[in-house]
Amino acid sequence: MGVDPECWREPAWGPRGWGTQQGFNLARRALGSAVEDVDIDLLDIAPDTIGMFDVVLFLGVLYHLPDPWPYLQRMAGVTRELLIVETHADLIDVRRPAVAYYAGDEIAGDPSNWWGPNPAMLLAKLRELGFDRVEVVHQESHPYRAARAAYHRVRGGRMRLMQGRIAAHAVR
Repeated sequence: MGVDPECWREPAWGPRGWGTQQGFNLARRALGSAVEDVDIDLLDIAPDTIGMFDVVLFLGVLYHLPDPWPYLQRMAGVTRELLIVETHADLIDVRRPAVAYYAGDEIAGDPSNWWGPNPAMLLAKLRELGFDRVEVVHQESHPYRAARAAYHRVRGGRMRLMQGRIAAHAVR
């Protein structure tokens, strides 16, 4: 099952179909997949509305939500075994759970970015939601983040050294 209400509903946004269902449909055709697309608001996701799943992918969504934690709770609620979360992160080198709130500020030229949890915060929230084993499985390296931050600085952007992408696995 695939769900992406903000991108798949009209009006489409962005150039050349970015923000539409075109990419999903292309992948489904190319892979010969029978994955079902469902039009449902993310906060309506629950075991009684869509069922339970062995694996749930929550990719590139968390930081776009004005209040992300209820959404993460919904994803956890339909996960039987493994929840994979990929997100923009901030304060990466801070060891305590922390989150940056952008208060309308734009990150990387995208005004839809609201939050940047650090790895410790994401792991703490996943443990709080009842996952027994949680770990960061991907985090951009310090040299990569430094190079990207320098590139954005030269181009007038706002990416910082402590910002990057992380992915976590949460297992029941």
